[in-house]
Amino acid sequence: MQKIEIVARRNRIQVIKVNPAYTSIIGKLKYAPLYNIDKDTAGAYVIARRGLGFKESLPKNYRKLLEDKEFLSYTIAKIEDKIVKLKQEIREEKNEYKRNRLKSVLWKTRKELDTLLRYFRESGGSESAIQQTVNRKMERVRGLTHVGQKSWQALTVALAFSCLESLRDFSPLKRVIFARDWVGAAKRASPSLPGQGTSVLNMYSFV
Repeated sequence: MQKIEIVARRNRIQVIKVNPAYTSIIGKLKYAPLYNIDKDTAGAYVIARRGLGFKESLPKNYRKLLEDKEFLSYTIAKIEDKIVKLKQEIREEKNEYKRNRLKSVLWKTRKELDTLLRYFRESGGSESAIQQTVNRKMERVRGLTHVGQKSWQALTVALAFSCLESLRDFSPLKRVIFARDWVGAAKRASPSLPGQGTSVLNMYSFV
């Protein structure tokens, strides 16, 4: 950074320092799908906007997504399914190196689930309420009113497990941002959807 400042002064270019926290997360969820750019370019775009004094707000349909009981049920159930499968694979794997890699993935997946549950608790919900939603699929999840940096974290986990085939292709999120059609995006990533998926798709899909 010091070298950059020296070069900038020599060329009479102003250097504005900004806090880079959450810029990559905001970039990949908000601007990568909107402008069809990669997540690194999108993160740089967010940094540039901060330098110009702009603040990033959570898109309206992303806020609504955090209040969608079916979306939350589906996402958490998928994470828990992955945890069960990983445990089974670890038990069956004889190769110690591969088993350690699976354990690492399991640890990361548990941490991601904890990120979601902690967000819900801090937003006024409870872990038991979330678990009941996973079990019954149609129970209401309450208290999701806090919007901030932790909302971006929770969305990162939820969307990665529900709507994205690849962490490089964020284009499916465009239909979520504009139409809240998370079912359409999830169908592209996985044929397995909640029982009410068809009605949600019809309600929010593009015309």
